[in-house]
Amino acid sequence: MPEDEEITWPKHRYKLKPEDRQRAHDWLRKKYDGGASIRSIAREIKRSYGFVHMTLSDAGVTLRPRGGRPANPRETRP
Repeated sequence: MPEDEEITWPKHRYKLKPEDRQRAHDWLRKKYDGGASIRSIAREIKRSYGFVHMTLSDAGVTLRPRGGRPANPRETRP
């Protein structure tokens, strides 16, 4: 059984149940630390970007800077 099936993700405008909160934090942290974006996680669990962002912040996760990976530095032009 996939890990996320154990978590009852609340519908829009509802909060996580206290008994699901720690499992949700752990699951989201694992996905995010594994490289998934906030937007891809939101799509997967059918919740908003704001919900995922807030839940990761509540879990104490250090969020990556915006914009993805930095580009390779270009060589200076003559």
